[in-house]
Amino acid sequence: MAATQALQQPEQHPLFSRLKWLMLARAGVLTFLLVLTFVAQLRVRPSVLQATQWPLFLVLATGYALTGLYALVLRRAGHLELFTLAQLGLDVALATAFVYLTGGMESIFTPLYVFVIIGASMLLYRRGAVALASLSSILYGLLVDLQYYGVLPAYQGPAVFTQYTAAQALSQIILNVGAFYLVALLSSTLSEQLRRTGQELRAAERGLEQLGVLNQAVLQSIPSGLLMINGDRQITLFNRAAEGITGYSAREVLGKPLADLFAAVDLPLIEEPLSLRARRLIRREIAFQRKDGQNLRLGYSLALLRGQGEEVTGHWILIFQDVTRVREMEEELRLARQVESLPRDERELHLGMVIGKSPEMAKVYEVIQKVSDAKTNLLLSGESGTGKELVARAIHENSPRRDKPFVAINCGAIPVNLLESELFGHKKGSFTGAVADHRGLFEVADGGTMFLDEVAELQPPLQVKLLRVIQERTIRPVGGTADIKVDVRLISATNKQLEDEVRKGTFREDLFYRLNVIEIKLPPLRQRREDIPVLAQHFLEKYAKEMGKGVQKLSSEAMAALMGYGYPGNIRELENIIERSVALETTTMIRMETLPPALLGERGEAAPVVPPVEFPSEGIDLDRVMETIEREWLLRALDRAGGVKTKAAALLGINRRSLHYRLAKYELEAGDGEETEAS
Repeated sequence: MAATQALQQPEQHPLFSRLKWLMLARAGVLTFLLVLTFVAQLRVRPSVLQATQWPLFLVLATGYALTGLYALVLRRAGHLELFTLAQLGLDVALATAFVYLTGGMESIFTPLYVFVIIGASMLLYRRGAVALASLSSILYGLLVDLQYYGVLPAYQGPAVFTQYTAAQALSQIILNVGAFYLVALLSSTLSEQLRRTGQELRAAERGLEQLGVLNQAVLQSIPSGLLMINGDRQITLFNRAAEGITGYSAREVLGKPLADLFAAVDLPLIEEPLSLRARRLIRREIAFQRKDGQNLRLGYSLALLRGQGEEVTGHWILIFQDVTRVREMEEELRLARQVESLPRDERELHLGMVIGKSPEMAKVYEVIQKVSDAKTNLLLSGESGTGKELVARAIHENSPRRDKPFVAINCGAIPVNLLESELFGHKKGSFTGAVADHRGLFEVADGGTMFLDEVAELQPPLQVKLLRVIQERTIRPVGGTADIKVDVRLISATNKQLEDEVRKGTFREDLFYRLNVIEIKLPPLRQRREDIPVLAQHFLEKYAKEMGKGVQKLSSEAMAALMGYGYPGNIRELENIIERSVALETTTMIRMETLPPALLGERGEAAPVVPPVEFPSEGIDLDRVMETIEREWLLRALDRAGGVKTKAAALLGINRRSLHYRLAKYELEAGDGEETEAS
């Protein structure tokens, strides 16, 4: 089968490339002999060059012609070993002819045989070298014998061996033949060693190649991100997991400096172990921004690669994992435990009407706790109806100013021409209708807290005056000439993005920075659905007491409908729904019939989440019921979305992070479908 492959594909035969080098070497030797012949004959007998030396040129021309012929038939040669042996045999014949034409036994070109024998040892190894040495010995010995006995006359003149005895001629033959076989032995031994060394090297290369493929397969299959850094801080390896975590492909980062990929990394953390050549494993956690802009937390291990002798290689390996979700869950758990650790009456006492147990609200409670004692201006942001004024009151009640006034004003609810007078006051006669001096709200709030709701609605002239109040801590009433010192803590609120208003030029940038020393973002109700049952029960108790009704609870169907609603009006809308239902309800429990139409399905009823049952006499575990309801809605949303979490979150009116939290809470992660769209 190997012979068949050799016949069909000579280019793949090991001899193929070596034969090309043989042809090049032959052409080089022929060219050297041609030049040498020209130079020698031009010096000795230039006038008779073409008449007497044409046989030498004929031999050289024959060599060139044969070399060209070999090149033409090389790719079509049937058996390369025989083809090679035939070439070398003809080379011996050409060498014999050249030796005969240049003096026979006295020729200085007998080393031409040696060149052919060395070529045979390189191409056909020992057998070829011995065969060519034997052929060279036969032809050379025959040439000398024929010339010595006069059978073959010497070229250009009488016989040239009359001065040699038979013993001398024989010794010359023996000396050259011995040299031929010695060269064959030595050169073939060397070529055999080179061949074995080459085979071992090729085997080692194949082994290294296979090992490299195996190493690459292992590195690419590691679930953690892995990259390698050389001594120039350039990335030399980047596996598939690293591509998935960072969003960058290996093609984009290979050869780039490490700092180009980890732009947000505190580079001294990386440089420190590099400079110290630390032997220990470095473990740290960093912030990282993916290619798509998503912010992650990465935990990484950095180690210096060393050789077998503990010598420094200058290369580093960095293994990293995305720990974002782990850290988020740890923070949510910490905040939830912190809120749960507070006594209920203590929370109600200090947080007033700010109600909720969700991780999102736990963060708000933590911020309230931190900023209450400070004098810093605060900005409350969030959608309309998220309870910004309640949070402002809670901050005031927890601050040292709790015994001083809390004054609130909606900047968008008062006409522009009256707002200045309301805020700063006015003097008698300062404008038509000003029949007496009037204290402004800033003066009323002196020593306490001033809450400016919808602060984005302030017109530019009032923005300037408000900025002066913040900077100078003084006000000047409309029509007044003297400044009045005031000591107020300013809490502002808006449902707009003030940064956008600054870019549009409708809100002063300097005022924005003065108001936004600390920003507290209030989450919409759809992102804190865990709080809906608590808020609903609170409003139910509040309005049942105000209206003197005996309503005490909500039915499971009504609660399921409340949990499934989107609440564009947030807490304010939920409060309105409960107030309406309490007013319309004639029993002790809010039922589906008293809920607004917006919460009902096409037939005037919500899709049942749990089978309707009579209220048990021993009561129920409301938390467990609510968990059952929420879990059911999660499964329904995932089923409707085909397992795509982004779509499921949209159907539930929550963000994807909140969905992940709930799936983990109910251990649904393993059971839902695979994500099928880019996140």
